[in-house]
Amino acid sequence: MKRLFFVLMLISVQFTQAHASENILRYATEAGPTTADPYIHFFVTNVNFRHNFYESLVRRNKSYDIEPSLATKWETIEPTRWRFHLRKGVTFHEGEPFTADDVVFSFQRASQKLSGAHTAIISIKDVVKVDNHTVDIHTKSPTATLPDEMLLWQIMSKKWCETHNSVNVDEANSNGSFYTNRHANGTGPFKLIKFDPDNKSVLIKNNAWWDTPLHNLDKVILTPLNNAGTRVMALASGEIDLISELPLQDVENITKNKQLRLTKYANAAVMYFGLNFKKDTLEEMPGIPNPIRNKLVRQALIKAIDADALIKVIFRGHASKISTVIAPCVNGYSTELETRPPYDPEGARQLLKQAGFENKLKLDCRFPNSRYANSTAVCSAIAAMLAKVGVKLNVTPIPMAVYAAQHNNHELTTWLGGFVTATNDAHSALFSFLSTPHSSASAGTLNGGWYSNPKIDALTMKVGSEMNTTKRNQMIKEALMIYKQEIGNIPLYREHSFFAHKKSVSLTTRPEGFLSLRWIRKQS
Repeated sequence: MKRLFFVLMLISVQFTQAHASENILRYATEAGPTTADPYIHFFVTNVNFRHNFYESLVRRNKSYDIEPSLATKWETIEPTRWRFHLRKGVTFHEGEPFTADDVVFSFQRASQKLSGAHTAIISIKDVVKVDNHTVDIHTKSPTATLPDEMLLWQIMSKKWCETHNSVNVDEANSNGSFYTNRHANGTGPFKLIKFDPDNKSVLIKNNAWWDTPLHNLDKVILTPLNNAGTRVMALASGEIDLISELPLQDVENITKNKQLRLTKYANAAVMYFGLNFKKDTLEEMPGIPNPIRNKLVRQALIKAIDADALIKVIFRGHASKISTVIAPCVNGYSTELETRPPYDPEGARQLLKQAGFENKLKLDCRFPNSRYANSTAVCSAIAAMLAKVGVKLNVTPIPMAVYAAQHNNHELTTWLGGFVTATNDAHSALFSFLSTPHSSASAGTLNGGWYSNPKIDALTMKVGSEMNTTKRNQMIKEALMIYKQEIGNIPLYREHSFFAHKKSVSLTTRPEGFLSLRWIRKQS
């Protein structure tokens, strides 16, 4: 009896010691993920969370370069056929071996009508199994940047989806409680063991991960705290180890706290003042041809908006001025694109007078009330700047869902928007943001102002199929320069974003703001 008691006590002590030695990261974000399914709700918040347990054939390293992941290598067999060699010995979290069948299935599932992952496979026509660890990916046209475009296409287990009646995305969407919404079975460095979008979601270390862990975390707990003050207080009290979306007014206080640290990164998203070219007339100025179509008016607007003042006053210097639609980290970027007309109110007045709109121009500006940092202050400041040159800008915050619908339907006159390339290549911007929208294709899906230039459309088609890097980069620069000179919209700034965390936590940031748990280390 004494021996049994001693054994039970020993087990209890060992369990307590093991539990106490767990290295747990607790972090908080403004908004939590809405689903664990990698092909539904393709929002940044969701993709950011899911990339820690679902993996793609390729991934980015700390230098933001493409490297192998579930594929070990790839080559171009024909202009429209790529061969990917899959990593052997990889298993999904629930034990199924990873094979070519999963890649073929994942393409078929991601291609379904209600899938949100279309942008991640936009160039792919078909995926064909060669053998258990080789697939051929056929593209719709020669595509030089295929690996880069596939970064967000995360692979699912065919057998697991079949077992849980989740083969079809439309079936999954019909019921918010479908299995893949709250459960996951990836191949990544962490396993999802609890998913509660309104409370806490929990990940644990995947001890069977195929790669060598650079992190030292045993468990990660994500808590959505949409109030910025609450997030900061939770960090300061020690309840939370790391927070994102740090308000700028708290940067100085965090810097002074010896127990806390800031990790800063320049966001890849470009903030801009959008312009509507589609409307023949504006509701604000009935009976008059749309003044935005007049280049003199657009030249006046860009001269009247002082981007430096927005950065200095509203963002306290924590932003960078930009004069093109892509960030410096994107392939195809050129410093030659960063020339900008100087702030010149008097010049703006003269241009408006020349265009026939001296003290007559009225515009409506809308922006989402819960999406962009300091959006109200930015739009109010722009309204004040335009007022100085005789332009009346009516500023209206609206719900994000309403804003998205009006943007997609080309109903906004002007707006504060943000754009980030879906890939790390400028072709993504040319195709989705600059191209003329077409109902029969996916070009121009993010072109809310319906800017249209046949030269840009033609260059975009050529860039998409040109395999010579020098030639395609020259065409990218030419297209972006045309858009810049035509003032398709008015680029403003890129925000500098922050993760605030305990000094015991070290992390690596990425331009798109993803929190890669596989690079986080926490001292106990």
